[in-house]
Amino acid sequence: MTVLRHGCAGLSGALLVVLAVFVIPLIFSILIEYIVKQISVICPCSPMYPSWKEPTSSIPLYQTFYFLEIQNPDDVLRGATPIMKEKGPYVYNLTMKRDADSWNINNTVTYTQPIWYKFVRNMSVTSEDEVITTINFPFVAAVNSIKYKGTLVQVSVAAIAEATGAKLFKQLTVKEILWGYYDPFLHAAQKFAGKALIPDDHFGFLMGRNGTSNGLFTAFTGAGNISRRAHIEYWNGTNILDWWFSKWANMINGTDGTMFHPFIDKSETLYVFNPDTCRSFPYIYKEDSSYMDVPLLHYYLPPYAYANTTVYPPNEEFCQSNCKFSGVFNISVAARGAPLGLSNPHFMNGSKELQESVIGLKPNLSLHENHFHVEPVMGLPYLFAERLQINLFVESLPDVPQTGKVKPFYYPFTWFEEKVTVRTEDAMEFKNTVLYMDKITHWLKIGLSILGCVMIAIPLLLFTRKQYRYFVERNSSSSEKSERSYPNVQVDGEDRSVASSATSITESSPLLA
Repeated sequence: MTVLRHGCAGLSGALLVVLAVFVIPLIFSILIEYIVKQISVICPCSPMYPSWKEPTSSIPLYQTFYFLEIQNPDDVLRGATPIMKEKGPYVYNLTMKRDADSWNINNTVTYTQPIWYKFVRNMSVTSEDEVITTINFPFVAAVNSIKYKGTLVQVSVAAIAEATGAKLFKQLTVKEILWGYYDPFLHAAQKFAGKALIPDDHFGFLMGRNGTSNGLFTAFTGAGNISRRAHIEYWNGTNILDWWFSKWANMINGTDGTMFHPFIDKSETLYVFNPDTCRSFPYIYKEDSSYMDVPLLHYYLPPYAYANTTVYPPNEEFCQSNCKFSGVFNISVAARGAPLGLSNPHFMNGSKELQESVIGLKPNLSLHENHFHVEPVMGLPYLFAERLQINLFVESLPDVPQTGKVKPFYYPFTWFEEKVTVRTEDAMEFKNTVLYMDKITHWLKIGLSILGCVMIAIPLLLFTRKQYRYFVERNSSSSEKSERSYPNVQVDGEDRSVASSATSITESSPLLA
C-alpha cells in the first residue's frame, strides 16, 4: 500500500513537470496570441484604433533638419573641393492624422494621412530666419535637364541666368529653403519653357506639404490575417511603381513604419515604404535591446541599401548606369529628372571617393544610423529614428558659365531625422499586462517544475531508504542462522562444547590424527 502511495506521488510529480514545461506555456502562449489578435486589428472597435487614427495625439513626433552650408563657394567654382559646415538643429513638431476614406470588404482601409508642421523655437539652434549659403536648387535642376541638349538651349538658359542674377550658390533663410520663395530665374524660365514644363515660379523643399497628405493609401487591417496588419496594398491606386528596372524593385512592400505586424521574428526582414524615398527599404535585425525593461529588437537600414552595383550587384534593379558613387541612391527617374540622390547623413557607409568629394562631414553611427527598436509581440516601434540626407548632383556645363569649373560631386543639401520615443506610461502599461502574464508563466513554470521534482524525489528517497533497511536486516538475519549451536560436556573437569571436545579427541588420538 505504501509503495502504491509513493508511486502515485511520483507520477503526480512527473505530470506536474510535464504541465509546467509544456502545457502551461502553450496555454498562456495561445491566450496571449488570442488577446493580441483581438486588440491589434485596425478598426473603430479596436483599442488600437485611436492611436492608429491620430498617432501623434499621445506620442510626440519631431522632424529635425540640419543644413550643410558651403564655406568656400567662390573656390568651388574655380575647381576646389567644397568645404561644408553643419547648421542645426531646426526642429518641427509634426501632427499626423489618418482620415479613413473607406473600409473595404477585403479587410483593407483606404485613407489619407495629412501632416502639419510647427516650428519649435526652444528646441532649435536659431530661428527660421537664419540665413544659410546653399546650393541654388532650381538652377542646378535646370542645368541638369539641358546637359544633353544643344548649344542653343544651353546658351539660352545661361542668358536667363545672367539676366536674373542666378548663380550656382544662393543665400536663403531656413524658412525659404523649406517652405518656399519666389525665384526670378524660375519665373523667367517658366515664360521661356511654359507652365507644362515649369509649373511654378516658387520653390521650397516642403512647399505645399504643410497640412497635406503624401498620397492615398490602402493598407490591410489585420482582420483575418494579423500578419498583414498595416501592410500597404496600394498607394495612389497602384501596388506597382513604374520608376525602376524590375517588377521586384517596383513592388510596394511593408508598412509606413508606424507599426508592423504582431509576433515579429528576428529572422525576418521588415520593409518600410515612404513615397518620398520612391521605394520600399529593407530593415534587418541587428541585436536585442530594451526600453524600460521591455524587450525590443533593434532593426537598421543595412549599408547595401545605398550601395551601387559595384559593391552590391542586386541594386542593378534600381540603378543600372546612373549610380556614380556607392553610398548615394539616385532617384532622378522618380523626381522628374532632378539630379537627386538619397544617402545616410554625412555619407555614412559611402565609398571613400564619395566621402572625400567634400570636406567637413563627420559620419557617426550613433547620430546617423537609420533604425528603429520594435516590441516584437505587438509589433510597435518604441524608438524610431528615420535619418535621411538629400543630395543634389552638381557638374559644370561649358556653355553655362555660371557653373564655372566645378568638379562633379553630390552636394549634401540637408539631412533630417524623424524621431519618436514611446511614452513612459505606454511602456509601463504594456509591461504590466502582456509582460506580466509572461512573468506569471515563467514563475509558474519554475514553481510547478520544482514542486513536481520534489514530488518525484521524496517517494524515490523513501523507497530507496526502505530498500536499504530491508537489505541490512536481511543480511543480519542470514549471519545468525549460519552459526550452529552445540551442548556443553565435561571434559577433564572443564565445560566444553561438543565441537571443541571432538576437536581435542581428534588431535590427541594417534589413530585419528
